[in-house]
Amino acid sequence: MRKFLQKIFKTENINLTEVQEKINKCNLNKNQLILSSCGSGKTEASFYIGSIWNKRLLYVYPMKTLASSIHKRLNHYENILKSNELWTIQHSSAMEDKFLNSKKCITTIDQVLAGYLGIGVQSFIKGKNVVCSNFIFDEIQLFEPDKTLKTTICMLDELVKRGNKFVIMTATMPEVLINFLKDRYDMEVTITDKPSVENRCVKLKYIKSINFDEIESFQNKQIIICNSQQEQEDIQNNIKDKDRIIFLNSKLLREDREIVEKQVFEFFGKDSKENNKILITTQIVEAGMDISASRMYSSLCPIDNLVQRDGRVCRWGGNGEIIVFEGVYSIYDKKVCELTLEYIKSNDEIVFSWDIQKQWINEILNAFYKEHLGNLNSFKTDTLKKGSRNNLIRDIKNVNVIVSKTFEKEDFNRQSISIPREILNKLSKNNKFYILKRSKVKSVTNKEINDNDTVVIQGQDAIYDEIGFRYKEGFISREFPFDIKMKTNQIFSDYIKEEWITHALMTKEIMKEKLIKSEFKNYTEEEIEEYSTLGGLHDLGKLNRNWQKFIRMTDKPLAHNVYEKRNSLLIQDQRHEIISALSLDDIKGKKLKFNLLINHHGRKMIGLQMITVSKYRLVKGAENLIREVGYNGKITKSQEMIDVSCEEFITPADKEWVEFVYLEGILMESDIEAINRNIEKK
Repeated sequence: MRKFLQKIFKTENINLTEVQEKINKCNLNKNQLILSSCGSGKTEASFYIGSIWNKRLLYVYPMKTLASSIHKRLNHYENILKSNELWTIQHSSAMEDKFLNSKKCITTIDQVLAGYLGIGVQSFIKGKNVVCSNFIFDEIQLFEPDKTLKTTICMLDELVKRGNKFVIMTATMPEVLINFLKDRYDMEVTITDKPSVENRCVKLKYIKSINFDEIESFQNKQIIICNSQQEQEDIQNNIKDKDRIIFLNSKLLREDREIVEKQVFEFFGKDSKENNKILITTQIVEAGMDISASRMYSSLCPIDNLVQRDGRVCRWGGNGEIIVFEGVYSIYDKKVCELTLEYIKSNDEIVFSWDIQKQWINEILNAFYKEHLGNLNSFKTDTLKKGSRNNLIRDIKNVNVIVSKTFEKEDFNRQSISIPREILNKLSKNNKFYILKRSKVKSVTNKEINDNDTVVIQGQDAIYDEIGFRYKEGFISREFPFDIKMKTNQIFSDYIKEEWITHALMTKEIMKEKLIKSEFKNYTEEEIEEYSTLGGLHDLGKLNRNWQKFIRMTDKPLAHNVYEKRNSLLIQDQRHEIISALSLDDIKGKKLKFNLLINHHGRKMIGLQMITVSKYRLVKGAENLIREVGYNGKITKSQEMIDVSCEEFITPADKEWVEFVYLEGILMESDIEAINRNIEKK
């Protein structure tokens, strides 16, 4: 590791930190669990481990703000190493790599789990890259224990069986969780004994409410971490000298955020000089940002979050203090916050050392994690099977808002800001809402908007300023700029006239090419032929007579046609992806193959009782077309009133799920590429 660090830091004078020394002696062929204080060199150690594994790698953070902060740093190292492999970044506000296609990608746990679970448009393409990746999980203590953490464990349970490797890093983890992960995955565990900085003394204090006179009279740099944007604004209103204030939160547009972050590093970074600036921020800085001040005010939060916030106080040494005030902490677990508060009150002005931090984390969080991990089996058999995003990833009901005076398709390429549904409800009074659906701009009501949708509004009753975007009655927000970094999404509509057999054969050919080069496993020639044939037949259900009437077939059956208004009553209760599977007798009762066809436009959730196909009848000559694609089994050309039970749907609780995710992703990708290739030919 020493030689590696000498390269990326461009110096021979390298002293390994305690965590780096210990990892250097580990068996790096095993999965790694690293518990070390903030600023101890964990990031560089994990970067080194990932380079040794030399496989597709996802660097996974709990929040998009943390993901953005590490992006430049890792690419700086790659440039020094001349690896010709730069890291992409993908989250809801930085869409460089929508499907996590690159060999090295920084992303969020939401993106990873949505891909693995098949949640969202074309998510299986993302999922097939997830199941082929190794992982670095950073700041795992911020994963919600009852949702995100459990789902991640369920995913890792399956991926370790096929040899995927992972690193878990954190500064805060109770012994219950450490032992659970160590035993479950036979992990190498590295726990540091010493603090990362020795000449450092930070005291922990408690106050009921902030004394603003003390803030104004203190002439050195200060950080105030709030739990909400409203709390930020309230604190700003009570500070007289506004010129001292810097705001940072997740409600800023990208360019503004970058400007503010430069200011933050200028006044609070390692090379910053003494100054009297006051950074009013949120929990987005509590992990992953190399900033420091000698005094911090923190709104009450759980002990593990408080330890992370402590990492921004006297980060490089010296004497300092964390002053905890009772703010609004409803975003966190109430019991954990109240127990944390008891410890702070009972130990007022204690030196908040590394040993004390580890002790409090165990005493406060062991029972909390033990309770959540205790019902993991029922989580697997019930919650995981049903597949609800809010129960498996995060129950955050947000939408992405764009402010624009115009409502054209291009306006959806403007930068967006994520806001809670309750704020959208307030904005609905004086704003019209527009979404982009199948490449068409559509005016919608509040009730028609789904969580995580992107919505264009006019900006009535809203404001955008240095505190960010927020609801404010009577104001009008300025327009949001276009996002020059946004790449075109690979979402397509039926926009060309394409014969059914042309699309089927092209899809099969592309899928076969991909399976031959598969990084998931070495498929046999027989398996490649079988799966690519099924891929070619994904749109078999479009050979239904009513579908061809709907799409306006002329002399030959079509797969796609130019977009225009059509009579949707013709195909009511005749979903083509279901008919595709029902027509092939050889795949009935074979869950993976059956689901490969019925899910090719998106995952069928088990929450549905069943899907009913009223009837179908294949067009004349359909059998010859199906045989031309390569299927030699029995074909059911017509049926009436067929019920497909939810028991036939594949779920993440099934043993075949991981391979299904991979194959479905390959099929979706092949389908898109087939359309594009045929467009190029024309």
